[in-house]
Amino acid sequence: AEPAQREMMEKVLRFLHHVSQHAEDNKMNSYNLAVVMAPNFFTLPVDVVEMASDPMRALAFNGLFGFMIDHFDELKFCEAQE
Repeated sequence: AEPAQREMMEKVLRFLHHVSQHAEDNKMNSYNLAVVMAPNFFTLPVDVVEMASDPMRALAFNGLFGFMIDHFDELKFCEAQE
């Protein structure tokens, strides 16, 4: 990923992590946030109609993004090595 993309992902995940810390008040836990946000960050190799018939694929991406939100503090956003 390009430096600007990494920086944007870091900022978005930091914000979503903060939002998820208030899930008791706002009902937006990491899973709910992932359901809304993951499709905007992962380009899936299938179209939307095909994905509707394969919900396990969507669950996998949502689970990954939710994990990234939950464990934001442990993620390392470093510069790419060339």
